[in-house]
Amino acid sequence: MKKISAFIIASALAVGAQAQVVDTLTTGSLGAYTQTQVLTQSGNYLAFASGANGLTVNGNATSAEQNLLLRSDYSLTPGYELTVNVANLVSSSFNADFGIVVASTATPIGAVWTSGTVSTRSNYVAMYVKPGSSQIGAIAFDGTTQQYSSGGVNPTGGYADITGLYISEPTAGTFDVGYISSTAGTVQQQAITFTGTQPGDTAIGTAIGFYADVRALSQSPAQLTDFTLQPIPEPTSLALFGLGLAGLGFVARRKSK
Repeated sequence: MKKISAFIIASALAVGAQAQVVDTLTTGSLGAYTQTQVLTQSGNYLAFASGANGLTVNGNATSAEQNLLLRSDYSLTPGYELTVNVANLVSSSFNADFGIVVASTATPIGAVWTSGTVSTRSNYVAMYVKPGSSQIGAIAFDGTTQQYSSGGVNPTGGYADITGLYISEPTAGTFDVGYISSTAGTVQQQAITFTGTQPGDTAIGTAIGFYADVRALSQSPAQLTDFTLQPIPEPTSLALFGLGLAGLGFVARRKSK
């Protein structure tokens, strides 16, 4: 019986054992990140902050400000995914997008984009929550070309049920973006493929971090915690994980009798 219990425990923990928490986002330190402004209509930067409740971002202008907060000591490679937990997510009038991003460099910009000019930003993919309209969305740039933008859609299972966001790279240059819901499970919103026509396309994922597009003077739209890098879960792994948890429950019930 002890051998069976040990196997069940090992099975239950096997999936999670390979996950690596890049940042809990609760230490107060953002020294590993570089903040880059990729769009501005007023010249102001956004204010990212790490505290006991997680990562937040605040707007300091009434017009659009789009920033990335990136680090290059970790990278997203084929077969892996990034996830982040989303807390304190409520519908509000706060006009902002806030989420995770993968990019080709920690400073993905040649010149800040302003209305009426050509964007020179490099390659990145972002997945975000959108409290101002109770939606989620994704955006991607392939060099100067906007490869994809959802503009915000209503999530399955309800906005308040979102518990996390993810970006995965099942094959080189192709990214799945989506969210995790307490009622709908893991939902893929969009698969985004980079064509390789722009310099650096094959290196997307070299830098990872956070995306914010804030268009108001207001408090953070959400709190992000436990920024994690892990292998993309396979159906067999998830089945094994479920079997392990079921087995642990069975053992616990036997002991309680």
